[in-house]
Amino acid sequence: LTDLHVDGFGSHFYMSLLEGKKRWLFVDADDQHLLLPKWTNSIDCVFDCDALEMLQECAKGNPNNTAIDGIQDLWKASRRWWVDLEPGQVLFVPGGSPHTVLNLTDSIAVSGNFVDSSNVQEAV
Repeated sequence: LTDLHVDGFGSHFYMSLLEGKKRWLFVDADDQHLLLPKWTNSIDCVFDCDALEMLQECAKGNPNNTAIDGIQDLWKASRRWWVDLEPGQVLFVPGGSPHTVLNLTDSIAVSGNFVDSSNVQEAV
């Protein structure tokens, strides 16, 4: 399980899953402020959220049923979605998109972050 985060330097991310299963939760990049991001000792923001609880509730069909200290109402107002990535599928995560991922099974993937003309200004 990863903490809810945004990939560094405004980079985009891709993943091609070869084996296993992963559950991804995304929050619309325009709603990031609703999660009260913090910048501490990094250029990357962090969120005080229980990512596992978020994923579990979304999987149960209860995306608003989370007890996130101090931001529950803001969380309910955010646009978000989840997806299970399976072998043979490729996922693209646009730069600036808050997300978390849980390995549902052991998995093997090819992935990477990248910068192109659409996000080079955020990266430099």
